[in-house]
Amino acid sequence: MKAMGLDARIGAAFLQAGLGYGGSCFPKDTDALVHTAATLGYRFDILRAAVDVNAGRAGHFVDMIERALAPLNTRRIAILGLAFKPNTDDMREAKSIEVISRLVDLGATVCAYDPVAMMNARKTLPTVRRVRRLAVRGGDGRRRGRAHHGVERVQVPEPGAAADRDAAPDRLRRTEPLGS
Repeated sequence: MKAMGLDARIGAAFLQAGLGYGGSCFPKDTDALVHTAATLGYRFDILRAAVDVNAGRAGHFVDMIERALAPLNTRRIAILGLAFKPNTDDMREAKSIEVISRLVDLGATVCAYDPVAMMNARKTLPTVRRVRRLAVRGGDGRRRGRAHHGVERVQVPEPGAAADRDAAPDRLRRTEPLGS
């Protein structure tokens, strides 16, 4: 996989997959290709399978969260990265919408952060709390390494950093964007 990322036409960032594809074009295009193939009498099974898997990824992820953290009505869950891809404010067909909506339906309090998409996310997900202070912590209260979904402007120190030792496990802290 690393070798594929070295190809400039693909790039390493392209291979940092999230929960599935979204956006305004690709979902519509894959559905259109499946439909066009069917119209022409071709069963495009591999593309149909990709569309079906993509459709189920967010639900599967929420099921895993529910199994690990049930009951969710007692939980506050942070979601880092809201847009369908990093460094954009585009919320169209973003997997975060389905994940957050299902978590809220299951009773969880959801706090969210995206360095670029917060304005659009507020319109799409009005019940979600905005994270003002940010840190990622595990169940033992120690900070964990990285934020998911390529939220490159969020700096999450490695466990054992000096600021970690005295911090309360349930406190969320905001970090400054990298490169600012």
